[in-house]
Amino acid sequence: AEQCESNDGCADFPGTQCVANICVTPDTPCTTNTECAAVADGACIEGVCQANVNTCSTTKECTDASGPNFICKRPVAGKRECVSLLSEDCTLVEGDATSDEAVFIGSVLPIADKNDDTGTSTQNGARLALGEIQGNSGGLPAIAGGSGPRPLVLVRCNDGSDKDQAIRAASYLLDTIGFQAI
Repeated sequence: AEQCESNDGCADFPGTQCVANICVTPDTPCTTNTECAAVADGACIEGVCQANVNTCSTTKECTDASGPNFICKRPVAGKRECVSLLSEDCTLVEGDATSDEAVFIGSVLPIADKNDDTGTSTQNGARLALGEIQGNSGGLPAIAGGSGPRPLVLVRCNDGSDKDQAIRAASYLLDTIGFQAI
């Protein structure tokens, strides 16, 4: 049953707003963005559903506004926002990053330094595997309701054989871009 057609229809429920014809409380406790699906443009920020915080909903919006190698960050918790896949340490993107169904893989390896042989051969192995998966199946299987294979995207970062640089690159992949693993 419909509770409301606009926020005025929620007047009997102080502190709520009308979302999909249901009066909801925008400050509902949460641990993931999924729990905030009923809140208009909502996201789980610091354990509470907050409304109207997302700045994008698709990667196309980000590439149209900012250019290639920008994606709409899709965190488990937190707001959706446009972020660059590139940084001072992360300088190469391989694969179709424009798909909202893309699976991102980050690598943090020594490239172009004293340990270049190890980093370059490991990176080449990752690139070969990416090419084989993309070439043989077009990517990973589609998610439920998805439109087809999910493309793999490799983001290469250089750690310069330096612990602090490696931490900075890994933090960029995990915290700024929102990768789930490296």
